[in-house]
Amino acid sequence: PSIIKSHRPDWKVIEAADGQKALDLCASNSIDIATIDMNMPGITGIQLAKQLRDTFPNALLSIVTANIQSSTQEKAEEISLFFVPKPINETKILSFISQFNQ
Repeated sequence: PSIIKSHRPDWKVIEAADGQKALDLCASNSIDIATIDMNMPGITGIQLAKQLRDTFPNALLSIVTANIQSSTQEKAEEISLFFVPKPINETKILSFISQFNQ
């Protein structure tokens, strides 16, 4: 979040510790863009992204993972997720958020 906040201070950034908390927060907040960790407690990032995609079909979503297996990339592509490989750095995050057209 600090990378996004430093480059886009006008954006509201919300964070969740796990998939269910993310769903709860998104129930009361409209989202336009999300970075989702693949591995988290509860549900996987792909499962969360599918639910977010259903609710926010036009949102820009990314899956962040060190798992670069083609099967993971294919699942991400099936639901129109950007694939952001770990380790995360400023360049990767800025490249992802630059895809967002307000």
